[in-house]
Amino acid sequence: MAVLTLLAVTVAVVPGVDHKMVTLAVWFVAGQSVLSYVTAGIAKVASPIWTNGEALRLIMGSESHGQLWVSSLLEAHPRLGKLLTQSVVFFECAFPLILFAPRELGFAMLTVGIMFHLACAATMGLNAFLMAFPGSYLCVAYAAQKISPFWLKQSLWRVCVNRVLDVVMKSPVCSCVSITLPASS
Repeated sequence: MAVLTLLAVTVAVVPGVDHKMVTLAVWFVAGQSVLSYVTAGIAKVASPIWTNGEALRLIMGSESHGQLWVSSLLEAHPRLGKLLTQSVVFFECAFPLILFAPRELGFAMLTVGIMFHLACAATMGLNAFLMAFPGSYLCVAYAAQKISPFWLKQSLWRVCVNRVLDVVMKSPVCSCVSITLPASS
C-alpha cells in the first residue's frame, strides 16, 4: 500500500502534471485503500480462525507479531478476543461502505481505522501500516464526498481538507500542481 501510494503521489507531483492527473492519483489511492481493506476482510472471512474468534489471541501469542500480555488477556477473556477478532473482519469488509455512508459515519469509520492501525503498531509492530493506510484517508474522504450524496454539503471537513491541500500544494515540491475541491451546491 505504501509503495502504491508513493507512486501515485510521485506521478501527481511531477512538474507539468495537470489537475486531471492529480485527481486520478487521488482516486487511485482511494480505490487502492478500499480494495485493500475489503480484500483483507474477505480473506479473513474464509479463514476459520478468524470466524471463530481465535485469530487475535493466536497472533498475539506468536513470536513474530505477538505480545504475551495481550495474548494472556484474550485467553483470560475469550468473549473479548472473539469480539475484537470479529470486529476486525467486520470493519475490513464494511470499509467500502464509507463511500456511500453519511458523513458522520464516514468520520467514525476513519477514526476507527486510525485507532486500529495505532493498536496494530503498538502491539504487533506493524508501523508501516500506520502511515500507509491512515495516510490514504484524505483520498478516501475525497472519493466519498464525490460519490455519497451525504458528503456534498459545506462542512468543517471540506474546510479542513481544503486547508490541508492548500498547505501541501504551496510546498516547494507541489507548487507546480493545483487541486481544489469544488464549491458545494
